[in-house]
Amino acid sequence: MLERFTPNARRIVLIATEEARGLGHGELGPEHLLLGALRSGGASEFSLTELGLREGAVRARIGLKLPRGTAGGGADVTLGAGAVWTLAAAVRLADEADEPQVGSGHVLRALIDAAGARDVLADCEISGDAVHAALRRQPADHDEQFAAAIAAVDGGDPVAAARALIAIVLRRGPVAAWLAERGVDESAVRRAFSALELERVASTATARAGAAASAVRR
Repeated sequence: MLERFTPNARRIVLIATEEARGLGHGELGPEHLLLGALRSGGASEFSLTELGLREGAVRARIGLKLPRGTAGGGADVTLGAGAVWTLAAAVRLADEADEPQVGSGHVLRALIDAAGARDVLADCEISGDAVHAALRRQPADHDEQFAAAIAAVDGGDPVAAARALIAIVLRRGPVAAWLAERGVDESAVRRAFSALELERVASTATARAGAAASAVRR
């Protein structure tokens, strides 16, 4: 069911499963998915935190609506009817927008209309319209446009491009959220940066060794 979901959208489901298990719930519901959306690192998290939603507030309201269960920490967590409806609705939203992948934004839009999550948002005084507006503020650039922009920067110094990306992701603004939605987070960029630095150091060392050898031959 999640084949078309982006890494961040899949992370919503994984985190929601952890949250449900931690609360002793054997069934995953829209409330748990809302917690996943708030922790996913993508457009959904940026939109919700921009609106002032916090994990503690969501957990507190889930606790009031869904008493702690008795399922053990290693128990299986199944998808409840509400969660299935939410994920299917996210796919429909992506299809209606003619988008090949289902992102965390689609999941959040679906959660607005999912009974349990909608109630939690209302209790936190966050309206569906406010969530839609926050999501609309996310970057709408296509992957091809981003790739072209990076290629223009990368044409000079790839390490400089890596430094620029690190600066962007550390700002944690809308562009960082858009990058995170596509798996480009701080750790990924730092891994790439380290590889580029090692490659440059090795290249510099090789060049210096070659120059020294030439000097000796002279």
